[in-house]
Amino acid sequence: MMYEGEFSAKKEFELIASMSNAQSLVRANIPFPGCAIELTHTDWRIIKALQTDPRQSYSVISRKVGMSQKTVKRRLQRMIEERALFVIPSWDPKALDGAIIADLVVFYANPGSKTDLDKRISSQFDNLLVSTRLSDVEHGFFNFIIGNVSKAKEILTWVNEQPGVGSAFMELVQDRIEVYEAFNEPVDMKLTDGSTSLRHLDLKANQQRVPKRAQRWRRR
Repeated sequence: MMYEGEFSAKKEFELIASMSNAQSLVRANIPFPGCAIELTHTDWRIIKALQTDPRQSYSVISRKVGMSQKTVKRRLQRMIEERALFVIPSWDPKALDGAIIADLVVFYANPGSKTDLDKRISSQFDNLLVSTRLSDVEHGFFNFIIGNVSKAKEILTWVNEQPGVGSAFMELVQDRIEVYEAFNEPVDMKLTDGSTSLRHLDLKANQQRVPKRAQRWRRR
């Protein structure tokens, strides 16, 4: 779930808890990577073209945004290097044959145990680990692909025996619903704002040129 502030997030969580009759919710904060550059209107057009299919070729993107492949490649490389662009992998548990997606959530006994514990878990199950979300100081999220349910029990037992673990639980993922439409609105707003700004700049430039023409006409 994407949210802009703590207040809006709280409202969303309360709604989810109410609809699901949940007694408690586990929340993992996943901040966007820090970006040090200011994106231009052209950059946002490229991002818009990539949203539905990030695997498009430079030639396809260049046709969509009306610029050369060289320019598209250069701008994309800059945005990637400055962490303005990143990829969110899409999972389909039903597509796995003979394997299971397992999500492990570990609550730390104290903040001081987090760093060492994260390293131990990642190292112990490196061959099974697909991704982690370790930005939260209270708990860590580990995503595995395993062969059977007994392996999930083995992982959970080992984790609960580690010093620094307050508690832990593991869930086997049978299906996953991913909705990315929330990302479309901010991009569309940037494009709209950028188009408005460009029109204002063009209008201002035209207004600045008019008096000069009028002045030359009066001199004649």
